[in-house]
Amino acid sequence: MTRRFARFSPSGVPLCTQRLRSKTKSRPRRRSLSKQDDPVAPNDTLAVALRLLRNRDYFVEELRRALRRRSLPEEEIEYVIEVCLKRKYLNDLRLAREIAHRLDFKKHYGPARIEMELRKRFAPPDVIEKAMRGLKPERETVIYAVADLRRKGVLTPAQIARRLASRGFSSEAIEAALDELVRD
Repeated sequence: MTRRFARFSPSGVPLCTQRLRSKTKSRPRRRSLSKQDDPVAPNDTLAVALRLLRNRDYFVEELRRALRRRSLPEEEIEYVIEVCLKRKYLNDLRLAREIAHRLDFKKHYGPARIEMELRKRFAPPDVIEKAMRGLKPERETVIYAVADLRRKGVLTPAQIARRLASRGFSSEAIEAALDELVRD
C-alpha cells in the first residue's frame, strides 16, 4: 500500500512529495474493546470505583459521593470503600498532604486557601489539621507569593494585597510583606 504525502510552505506551495510504503502489509488492525465487549459488567461497583481511581486520587467521602451520583446500591458502595481502604487505594492523609504541599510550595497559597481547597474536596477535619502541620510558615510562603506576583507583572501594593488575600494569607502576613516591599 502506498500513500503520497506532500509538505507545503506557509504560502501553500508544495515543497516535496514522498511515496511511503506501509511496513505492515498483512498485519490485522487492533480493535479496541467496545462497551459491550468490556469483560467487567458496567454496573459492577468495584469496577466503577477503580475506573474513577485510575484517573486521580479521591478522598473517601469524595469517592462515596461520586458512586452515589451513579445511583449504585449503598451497601455495595460501603463494601467497595472498605476494599479500597484495605488495598490502600484510598488514603485520606496521604492525599491531603500531597494537595497541601502542591498548593503551598508550587502555587504559593496561604493556609486559609489550602484549608478551603481541602474542605471543598470533602477531606475529614482531623486529616486537614494534620496536613496543615507540614506546611511552610506563612511568613515564608508570603515572600514567595509576592515574588511570584512581581514576576507576573503585578506592581502596585494594592494589587499585591488583593491577590495575597485571595490566596488565603492573613492580614498580618500581608501587612508584613507589604512593609518589606515598601522598604525595598
